[in-house]
Amino acid sequence: MCPSESFYGGLIGVKGSTKRRIEEETPSEIYIPRQHEASSNVTIKAKERSQVCAALRQIRSLVGSLRRKMRPTHFLAVPLNFGEVQNRFLELKTSILEAQLPGIDKELFTPEIPRSHLTLGVYVLLDDDERKKALEELESCRSMLADLATPFEMKVKGLEIMNDDPSSIRIL
Repeated sequence: MCPSESFYGGLIGVKGSTKRRIEEETPSEIYIPRQHEASSNVTIKAKERSQVCAALRQIRSLVGSLRRKMRPTHFLAVPLNFGEVQNRFLELKTSILEAQLPGIDKELFTPEIPRSHLTLGVYVLLDDDERKKALEELESCRSMLADLATPFEMKVKGLEIMNDDPSSIRIL
């Protein structure tokens, strides 16, 4: 198994506690390579295949949990800085500003032309292998999108903020 080196610290735990716990729970030995070793493979050894599988499941679960806690490194988006979408955005901005709501001014709006987009997904891609795999997945979708006629119509309702605190909104 070869998780990104970014997860080695989480797999080892404080003074080896996480690694030791998995080894005890799954009667196995786990080898996590040191930084800059030739091989970056995590190795699991045990007497029975089921023990190796149990350790592998725990490691994969832990890596998944650690990955979900990380800040995204990449996002996939569709640009919306043209045509009808851009015109409607400018209308929305104008109507919000004309309402003269307390604390709302033009400084809240980013320069809309270079930044307006629809985010389809956010990802944690930690190394060249993960970025290469993501690129291959995107390329595999090209044929499915080849017949897509543009512009295409999409109805969107409502707004959401990317923050739990409305007083510190940065992205709408």
